[in-house]
Amino acid sequence: MEMNPDLKAILRRLVEMKEPEIVLRGKVGGEMESYVFWAFAYLRSIGSPDILIMIDSGGGDSDCGHEIYDVIRLYKGKTTGLSIADVHSAASMIMQGCDHRQMTLHARMVIHNPSRSSVSLDTLESSKKHDALVTSLRSYQKALIRCYMDRTKKTEQVIKKQLAQDQPMTAEQALSFGLIDEIV
Repeated sequence: MEMNPDLKAILRRLVEMKEPEIVLRGKVGGEMESYVFWAFAYLRSIGSPDILIMIDSGGGDSDCGHEIYDVIRLYKGKTTGLSIADVHSAASMIMQGCDHRQMTLHARMVIHNPSRSSVSLDTLESSKKHDALVTSLRSYQKALIRCYMDRTKKTEQVIKKQLAQDQPMTAEQALSFGLIDEIV
């Protein structure tokens, strides 16, 4: 996997930090996924120190979000996720991968059912393609529900109801629901 020059510069700064922090800001996608992959590879190479992951994202690609979630979840050092503003959609999944989850008082979290923004007319008009899309989204929904159930200890029905609401939650609501551990 080729690393872009901007990513190299960011990782050099990570190497220089005494207490490592990773900032995930902007759209969840391939660039963020690559950054997380390389940053955590470096962190594992130096003994997996505890790390703060600051998150400010309106969401993005659910597949990338799930992969970032797994990288964080499987990391041996302690991970603390801190939402400094928005932690929506795929970013909320990423937050669940952290050992300890924090939000600032003014931050907002959104969890919702999965969607695909770039669906062609061909997909919608072809029953075979349409069915494949629905199957894919249901599969991802099951993964989301499992993740949220594990972290919140809520039932599948409660999680599904919250996903269907697709509304911003305050830090207090996210704490009450079990999506975070602390308001800072």
